[in-house]
Amino acid sequence: MINTRSGTRIAVSDTSIQDGVDRVYPPVLVGLEQALFFTAGGDGKNYAPEGTVLPKMTGAPVQNAFSKSFPTFIDCIDTGLLDNSDYTVLIVNKPKALPAGKIYSPFFGNWNASISEGGMGGGLGSALVQGPNNNLTLVLSSVPVSDASNPAAATSVRENTDVFGLGYSGGTWRFTAFRITSSEYYFKDFTKGVEKESTSFREGYVKDNRRKTPLRVCGQFNSTEANCAPGPETALVLFYRRGLSTDEMETMYAWAKKYCARRGMII
Repeated sequence: MINTRSGTRIAVSDTSIQDGVDRVYPPVLVGLEQALFFTAGGDGKNYAPEGTVLPKMTGAPVQNAFSKSFPTFIDCIDTGLLDNSDYTVLIVNKPKALPAGKIYSPFFGNWNASISEGGMGGGLGSALVQGPNNNLTLVLSSVPVSDASNPAAATSVRENTDVFGLGYSGGTWRFTAFRITSSEYYFKDFTKGVEKESTSFREGYVKDNRRKTPLRVCGQFNSTEANCAPGPETALVLFYRRGLSTDEMETMYAWAKKYCARRGMII
């Protein structure tokens, strides 16, 4: 990484580029904790300027020229990051229609399909999960303000909501933003122009930051092969430890379109 007058340059190893290195200038860097460019040369690296947590491959994800594919539902990337604060995640992936008989496909998060974390109640963490009819479920958990710092309080509740009209059956590349803060959440598929406006948690509740299961790319906890499909092909994941504004998301979308176009991905 090199600081220049035009910003911080990240030298991404990428064998799909002629010289093997792509020097990129993400315009929004404040709070960036993990930057994952799934290029052949960048496998397993965290390109965030101050990022110290490295991802780990779980199962056997397949490396493509500039993306990862996940052949089975247990293949994923464990970010090593905990769901214990405000965050925003920006994702470039390629969802498609679910295979016959499957009803879920995880995009990102610590989605716990069936078992609550010990003593915390029915909350299931935070995640993006494709569901039946190609809708997307925003998995969200909140807890009463009075219990937010009590690790044993079994009062966490689900705040899940579904987003429709995403047209995943088309199998096209997407740029998605998901923000979850102490008091609200927001989602937008910038490619499709589908938005879930900022929504507050129920009165007297805040985001549950007590989760101990790490956030995963295309991963899940306690799901079954009978109903869970692998996560979609994924090319880019940027994780921020803060809530980005919609203007910042728009700025990153404009940047990501250029990054992706260089690799033949239209978002």
